[in-house]
Amino acid sequence: MKNYLLLLITLAFLPACTTISFVKDSKDLPFGNANSEWHSNVLFGFIETSDPVDMNDRCQGTDWVGIRTQFSFANWFVSGITASIYNPHKVLYFCESDVVYKKK
Repeated sequence: MKNYLLLLITLAFLPACTTISFVKDSKDLPFGNANSEWHSNVLFGFIETSDPVDMNDRCQGTDWVGIRTQFSFANWFVSGITASIYNPHKVLYFCESDVVYKKK
């Protein structure tokens, strides 16, 4: 019985944090000045309850560079407390007017 309990506890902590990046014009994502917000899903992530990030609106007319979505420990914790009824993701977006590129 102890082995099954240990296995169950181990499986509960296996969900990993994830990061997905979308980059425009094959550039690396920049450093600094990322804007962020939470994107909300419900019912195990099957239903979106927040609107998609509109980059034209967020960057207020300037060009956008990239978007990164993350399922972090904080998001995992909130999802776990709500038994995956609410599944938030953190969305970071980079506007051309806000970024600093790494010098080569």
